[in-house]
Amino acid sequence: MLEVAFAPGAYNRSAMGIAQARLVNYYAEATPFAPDARFPRPCLTSPSSVGSGPIRGLFIQPGVFGGELFVVSATTLYRAGASVGTIAGTDMVRFAASATQLVIVANGSAYAYDGSTLTLIDDTDLPAVTDVVFIGGRFVFGLQNSSRFRWSDTSSATTVDGLAFSNAESSPDYIVGLAIALGQLVIFGSTSVEFWDLTGNDDEPFQHAGSGTYLRGCVSRDAIVVADNSVFWIGDDRIIYRGKSVPERVSNHGIEAALKSCTSLSSATAFEARVEGHAFLVVNVPGVTTFALDLAAPQASDGWAEWSSYGRTTFRGRCSVMSSGDVLVGDEVAGNVYTLASGVYSDNGDPVTFLASAFIKGANKAERCNNIVVQGARGVGLATGQGSDPITELRFSDDQGRSWSDWFQASPGAVGQYKDRAVWQRMGLVREPGRVLEIRTTDPVLATLTGLLVNQERPYG
Repeated sequence: MLEVAFAPGAYNRSAMGIAQARLVNYYAEATPFAPDARFPRPCLTSPSSVGSGPIRGLFIQPGVFGGELFVVSATTLYRAGASVGTIAGTDMVRFAASATQLVIVANGSAYAYDGSTLTLIDDTDLPAVTDVVFIGGRFVFGLQNSSRFRWSDTSSATTVDGLAFSNAESSPDYIVGLAIALGQLVIFGSTSVEFWDLTGNDDEPFQHAGSGTYLRGCVSRDAIVVADNSVFWIGDDRIIYRGKSVPERVSNHGIEAALKSCTSLSSATAFEARVEGHAFLVVNVPGVTTFALDLAAPQASDGWAEWSSYGRTTFRGRCSVMSSGDVLVGDEVAGNVYTLASGVYSDNGDPVTFLASAFIKGANKAERCNNIVVQGARGVGLATGQGSDPITELRFSDDQGRSWSDWFQASPGAVGQYKDRAVWQRMGLVREPGRVLEIRTTDPVLATLTGLLVNQERPYG
């Protein structure tokens, strides 16, 4: 009997003649009794309809307007489900807030909401803006097509003095976006990233943090994410980085090949989702796929999976907030705000494909593959409807993924059948270099995988 490990994560170098490793809508977790476990990703459920959609941004923060949820859906800003004004444009929006004001940046304009009225910040000292953050009692605005950033008076987003500005210093590049990380202002330029400290001086409230510069730029404002006490972004070299003393590469060569293939990477979006102790960095690559990095993975480059939604190459969620311990996710198509939850195996009723791959290494001579046994959750079929007699499917490739067999079906057990497991018999010969396997489930059932066995002596025992 041979025990075969599942691929640790998503990795595609098929263009270089290597079989693609896939982990779709799963994440890996080592458990005491199943060190190779693969669990289904959390799914979208309990939608709240907010406007016509798509959802352009979500915001909630304790201490800001009672901790109520703000949503920009299409061109309307909603507070706790009620319309409070119009936000022009179709782009994703950016939020920043003090205890008394909420600022929204969209389509080059900045809007301020004071609890009752939403107004356009119409100030000649504040031309078109690209982003906004709040730090040290001030709103800081990055200007479009410029290395300059401006700041407001203390706790007054609508008051911007003409002399209240500074310029990113390391490179004459444009500001792509802003973030706040560990009490510092982070300025993402097209070819560099700078860190600025608070000074406590009203005239010059910010100063460049000396050596706090990365000679690495940022390609997408909406893919800048602060998560796990770090900042993450897609670099101008199509590598995903985590901010440390030097930029830490967290993508792998397969992810980077996918990023390179994207023709509109400046439109990439990303968000954080925390579920059951796992923090996921979810990156939507337009027209390609969605990648999710499990920040709990022992090695970042192995922690990637693909997330996809029914009928789409990408995951339909594109922004998120935490609310009372739940992850709320905005729909990039419709006006829905979902809860991202474990224990649910469909996205708002749409089927989800759970797929993992593995590799059986071939020997110098062909060897017979008598059976393949998948171990995992058993007896998890539903009482009625689709999933009452769940199916697990397997296909294989003996030429590094260039061609594939048909899908072969097996049952992991109907509800209560805890001794059953998916078994495929008489699977032909395995030759050098080996056989790639893909195992998938599309029924809305717990599709946990814990092991893969080849040539077990008693496969049904």
